Amino acid sequence: MPKTTVPLTTHSNDELLQYAISSGMLDLTAMLEQMNMAKRNEVKKKYKDKIKWREDKKLYYIYINRKPKAKKTYDELIDMLVEYEIENEKAEQAKAETLATLYPHFVMWKKEQGKADQTLRDYVTNWNRFLKNDELANRPLVELDVSDFANLFSRWTKGGQLTYKRFVTAKSLLNGIITFAIQERKIIKINYASQVNCKDYRFMPVDNSKEVYTNDTKKKLLDSLQDDEMYSLAIQFSFFVTIRIGELLSLKWSDVKTQSDIECVFVHSQKQVKNDITMVDGEIVVGSRYFENVPYTKSRKKEGFRYLPLTDKAKALLTTVKKLNPDGEYIFMKDGKQLDRTTFNNQLERHCKKSDIDYHSSHKIRFNTISTLHDKGLTLPEIMEFAGHSHMATTVNYLRNVKNETEVFDRFRTALS
Repeated sequence: MPKTTVPLTTHSNDELLQYAISSGMLDLTAMLEQMNMAKRNEVKKKYKDKIKWREDKKLYYIYINRKPKAKKTYDELIDMLVEYEIENEKAEQAKAETLATLYPHFVMWKKEQGKADQTLRDYVTNWNRFLKNDELANRPLVELDVSDFANLFSRWTKGGQLTYKRFVTAKSLLNGIITFAIQERKIIKINYASQVNCKDYRFMPVDNSKEVYTNDTKKKLLDSLQDDEMYSLAIQFSFFVTIRIGELLSLKWSDVKTQSDIECVFVHSQKQVKNDITMVDGEIVVGSRYFENVPYTKSRKKEGFRYLPLTDKAKALLTTVKKLNPDGEYIFMKDGKQLDRTTFNNQLERHCKKSDIDYHSSHKIRFNTISTLHDKGLTLPEIMEFAGHSHMATTVNYLRNVKNETEVFDRFRTALS
């Protein structure tokens, strides 16, 4: 049998240990027994001259910090002292734990829970931006209190340099690490960061109202798109369905189905950005980006699986796409390959410039379609279902004014006349 080797330079100690155990190179039970025996011998040596026998009580006893500990047998007392030493070591270790030492283990904990690579990448980005270079990150977590976190938030928001959304994202990472310290490491019992009153912090104002394709800009854009190029067709199609870019790119011809006698596309997968995220020598390493078709949508919940009815325009676009891609497994393919997310947005930006309108990413197309459904009278529960949202508040957050100012003023006058 050929010898199996593991490149030491690319693996953490924990990974190497896990490999040795799983491959049978190490016997976990035997290893634990040896560790326990070594600990018992260490305790016996440490307390050798302090353990006494009390004849009248028939007990072995010892005083530690002026408090007696006693057991009927010597071995039982040693067992008690082993537990005492282990708890002491944990307490000492807890004193040394900081947000910086806990952060990589928190990320890997979240990875084991099945968090999406995008979420893990966001953890890395926000750690590097908000916490990595802050003095708080290297202070013992057990010593931090409410005032420390209040001061941290003051540093983040000084001069109104941070949007509220970005603040919440950074605070969410902080709360996640502290939750890990509480639940998994049992280092602390209270999350003091969550007790900070954040109402008085000043945030950078953000006007999201213009970050959307309006009815006017949508028309200009659609008029500029040709029907003989796959990216142009994909951009057009996205304006007629409430779909995410990853879901759009993973649509197959087999996903075109009839539901309640209406032709639909069934959304149940996405082309997802992936990274191999590992911990090496206590550091989080984000590997090269690649794409993978996965059998779930963004939320990984049942609400993401949905039928989207096709308009006559959407059906006509698919007919044109079929002529360009008659044999492909996926609907939107070019040169035998699925369309690329980055190229999609690059093409979208190019056509926006060509149409003399402001460019917004592919995600903002969803804002337009969801807002249009609302303007046309669909209820929020109906829109939420078509959007694939799990919470109505998320759907409400997508609503924007997609009409021009004249239309809005006319509706105002009509409503109050």
